Parts: sequence; C-alpha cells; structure tokens
Amino acid sequence: MARKLKTYQTSLGFFDLAIAAPSMKAALQAWGADSNLFHQGAAKESDDPAVIAATLKEPGVVLRRPVGSDGSFGERAELPTEPVSLLHSVPRAAFGVAMLTLLRVPFLEGDAPLAHA
Repeated sequence: MARKLKTYQTSLGFFDLAIAAPSMKAALQAWGADSNLFHQGAAKESDDPAVIAATLKEPGVVLRRPVGSDGSFGERAELPTEPVSLLHSVPRAAFGVAMLTLLRVPFLEGDAPLAHA
C-alpha cells in the first residue's frame, strides 16, 4: 500500500516551492536542502486547498511560483516582476539564520561574545 502524500512548502531564492511527498525528509531531498528547513521554521506542511490540489496532480514534482505571490504553482515559474520585501516573504527564523550567517557573528564561530579586551 502506498504511503499517504502530504503537501509541503518552502521559499528558496526567488521562488516559493511546493511538493506532494510521503515525508518531510523526502520533501527536503527533492528541494536539495542540506539542512532541516522544517526545524528552522523555513518550511511547513501546507493547508491551502489550491496548493494541495496542484501538488497532488503531480506527486513528487517540485512546483514553483514567484516568491511572495498568490499565483498558482507549476513546474516552471517566471521570476517575480514586483519587488518583494524580504521581511514579508521570508519566515522570521530563516531570515534570522541568513542574517547571522552573512554577518558572521563571532559567537557562531566559537568566540565568546564581548571577549574583546
């Protein structure tokens, strides 16, 4: 008996991604993620009926749409034409992780904070 599929969503670069997969692990593999986006708050199980219907038509296929849009998902998606505010399109946890990585906060590299003397 085949495992029941669930629909998962995340944002990556200029696109929102969705997939019907049997598990979170399978969704992460299909997206090419090298970390647990669900644990970081950057991915979720979808409860949007339109997204679920689109992914169940093509199970196992990563569907895309421009980030922050309400358009339909498809195998191909055009780049966004309107500027999108990062603060509204990226989950807070993912935005925080990205900013800390970019800023290379010293305590992430093993140094104690305020250890400058």
